[in-house]
Amino acid sequence: MKIGIIIACIVAAIILAAIFIGNYFVNFGLARRKELSRHIKAEIPDHLLDEERFMERAEDAAALNHMQALLDVDKWKRSISMEKVSVLSRDDLRLIGNLYGRGITPEGETVSKSVSEGETMPEGRLLNGTDSGRSGQPTKGPIDDFSGDTSGRRWVILIHGYQGKKEEMEPFAMEYCKRGYRALCIDLRSHGESQGKFVGMGYLDGQDMRCWMEEIIRRDPDAAIVLHGHSMGGSTVVTACGMEPPASLKAAVADCPFSSTLGMFKKQLKAWFGLPAFPVLHLARLMFRLRGGYPLKEAEAGRFACKIRTPILYIHGSEDKFVPTEMSRRMYEDTQAPKELCIIEGAAHVQSQDTDPERYYRTVFDFLERYV
Repeated sequence: MKIGIIIACIVAAIILAAIFIGNYFVNFGLARRKELSRHIKAEIPDHLLDEERFMERAEDAAALNHMQALLDVDKWKRSISMEKVSVLSRDDLRLIGNLYGRGITPEGETVSKSVSEGETMPEGRLLNGTDSGRSGQPTKGPIDDFSGDTSGRRWVILIHGYQGKKEEMEPFAMEYCKRGYRALCIDLRSHGESQGKFVGMGYLDGQDMRCWMEEIIRRDPDAAIVLHGHSMGGSTVVTACGMEPPASLKAAVADCPFSSTLGMFKKQLKAWFGLPAFPVLHLARLMFRLRGGYPLKEAEAGRFACKIRTPILYIHGSEDKFVPTEMSRRMYEDTQAPKELCIIEGAAHVQSQDTDPERYYRTVFDFLERYV
């Protein structure tokens, strides 16, 4: 009798411990967070976390380029219109994005007249009455460097990374708008202003991209759409392209995407916690299947690479210690569609555009020019 009770207690303790461990890592890695975890912060350069620390890294070319891009974005946002837009996901989550373009109206139509030379317009004041400005100070009309015509049919959806937000994609939006695109920066589910309790890890996000593309097509039936994302946003791009996207999707850019969510979790369990994948990862997978509603084995962008039929550009930094460069190489090799691979020498994770902005944007737009 006593032995039976002891065994029952041991089994109960093991089950409770398994539930605790599984839930802990689900909450840590997959549940919505209000702020970056200290582990993620450790992977991000200081100048991306705290702009005031920029001067401490004034000798860092990537930091200098990043800060210059932010200054340019601040000027650009005074010359461009912005509309807050939303779509409903297949599982009824409200997803939020910012749509940038000269003369954007609530229904996405373009206005032929932009602010003329010498005409004043309050910073961030939009044609639909939304205020997106920072200081609220008046500014003169379009800044010469940012006066690209966005009245054409080219659109880009810009997709941030894990624990990121749509605003981090504004430097990319600026470059696209300067070249005539209308740019939609979105918050992925469980990030920023979008709803959701659990992160999509590129898989559910890939499904959500169809909702965003359908919204663009509703506004502009002749739209030519580009997807561009980095890190988990890059994995979202690969997944979306492999999910039989609408014909309006003409090309894609996947910057430092990870090919395997489970592979990333296995790598970071060891790096951050010194723990083996078994049994921790297996317990987290089980708990997430119960709580999150989808199996993590589905969140493998690599298995969608061979299904891609959309022209795609892979970009990765040679010094990316977070997402191995080999992951992009492997997906590039598996992709059967028109493709290109660009390795930016010396670039760390999500820093290719700051490490060598000239090569980065030249490569991106040379590639897109062939298909969009």
